[in-house]
Order: sequence, then C-alpha cells, then structure tokens
Amino acid sequence: MEPKEYLNQRMQQEGQKYGFTSIGAEFEEFRNLIVRWRRTNRWIRLRVSDYIMDAPESVIDSLCEVIFKQISGRRTKYPENLMAWLTDPSFCLRNRQTFLNRNPMMTGSSEGIYKDLNDSYKRLVDAGLVKYDPDVMICWNTTASVKEPSQYSVLMKAVSITDLLDDPEVPDFAIDWLIYHDLCIVQSGYDPYCAKRTVPAKVARRFPRMMDAKEFVATFLADKVIEEGEHGESDDDDVYYD
Repeated sequence: MEPKEYLNQRMQQEGQKYGFTSIGAEFEEFRNLIVRWRRTNRWIRLRVSDYIMDAPESVIDSLCEVIFKQISGRRTKYPENLMAWLTDPSFCLRNRQTFLNRNPMMTGSSEGIYKDLNDSYKRLVDAGLVKYDPDVMICWNTTASVKEPSQYSVLMKAVSITDLLDDPEVPDFAIDWLIYHDLCIVQSGYDPYCAKRTVPAKVARRFPRMMDAKEFVATFLADKVIEEGEHGESDDDDVYYD
C-alpha cells in the first residue's frame, strides 16, 4: 500500500476509536517535523510532515496512536519504535538536505568571509565542553535577530548562527558560546513535547566568559540590526525548534 493511503487508513481507524466519523489525513511538505490538525466535534483533518513518509508501517501505527491520544488530551510517551526511528542517525542524514532546501536562510556552509564555524566546534571539542559528532552540521544563516542569534534542530543535528557575526570585530569566544549553547541542546536528545529548549544553568556556566559572550553578542547585534533596519531590511525572523 502507498504510504499516503496507509497513513489515511490508519488515521481513520484510530480516529474512529475516539468518536470521529469523518477523518482524513495526508502528508505535507512542512519545513520542519510537525503534525497539524483541524477538528470539530466528529470531523478531523490531519496534515503530517512528509519527513515521516518513508517510515515503516509499524512506526506510522505508533504515530497515529500517539497523535489521537494527544488530541484527546492525554499526555503520553512517544512509543519506543517511533522514537528510535526518529533519532536514528540515518533519519537526519536522509532528510537534512530537504530540511536545508525548505529553510533557505540556512546556508549549509560553515565557512564565512572571516570566520569558519567548524573552528569554533573544534575549540569546544578540544576544551572538553562538547562531544564530537561527525553528523553534526554547523552553518551560517541569513537571519538578523537580536533575540535569536542562533537556531537549532535536534532531529537534523543542525546549528546555525546569524552571518551578522561573520565579522573580524567579533571575538571567537562570542561565536563559541552560541555554538556551545545550541550544541548542548542538540546533543541532549530529542524531546517531542518541548518546542523550545533551555540549557541548565550549571551546564551554561561551564563555558568560560559566558556573561562576556552574551553581552557582546547582544550589543553587537543590536547595533547591526538597527543599521540594517535603516536601509529598509526586515529583522523579522521565523524560528522553529523541533
């Protein structure tokens, strides 16, 4: 059976258990891994990220079960087979290029004009602050935000830093801090119930000159964003955390 047909069939079977009489489901090319639905009393339509289209039928079964439990207001753990499939390194490697194509603000390259983000990664690994993971991707992005100077995806093992910091005036420790912060989240593992993650204070304090780095980044980007705003550039950003 085709994946889209199987998804629709299983969602219908599961939805009927919860009293829905009109049920439809389809895959959609979302930028990130997400499931959305619209419902009335007995009517529901679901849109599921196509990142999961190639999942085994048993994984689709588990997804359907957990989604309707959530819809009914029950907070339940993601089934082990679903979590194992999503967090297997192959999931990231299969889908990362599609993820980059759908998030064009991420350049996919660590090399800037003045800075190479992989140099920061190496310094963090050498200092024992993070573990080396060959599947991690660190790249620049073209967003301009004081509040969100970096972005990450846990499932895609990706960290991106605003290219406004690709500047000879920016000290290495400032960029190192942003990468350290987001890598701590990426390497802590996937949590489907936590949209925006935080780094525990004791973990954050392991980074030398943390406060200096945070202050520098905030001040530097505030000046940069204001400067670009005067030229009509938008500093709006669309940030998603998986």
